[in-house]
Amino acid sequence: MTSALTGHVIVGRTFPFYMTVTGTLPVNSYDRVIALLTGAATLTLPALATCAPGYELRIRNNSAAPQTLTVAGNGSEVIGSSNTASVTQSQSLLILADHKNSKWQIEYGPA
Repeated sequence: MTSALTGHVIVGRTFPFYMTVTGTLPVNSYDRVIALLTGAATLTLPALATCAPGYELRIRNNSAAPQTLTVAGNGSEVIGSSNTASVTQSQSLLILADHKNSKWQIEYGPA
């Protein structure tokens, strides 16, 4: 992790994880990611096998300028039917860890 990836967790409540650069999301640490981008960036998801079944992750591109946040599966893991999902300015993405089908399911957002 770099210092540009920040956030914190307290018992019973998860605070957002903020990012401004490309990075990998810590395992089961955050349920909300707000991307504050100064340029295009990539968020790599934790390995599906390391996440609790049904783990839900909300991602929002909150950039002030039209920048794209690429959400990437870990290794060959897929999000919906692709290895990546693009979240543009002001868009949100809600995904779930689907261990039965070995992929991240898109519940809401761009495919």
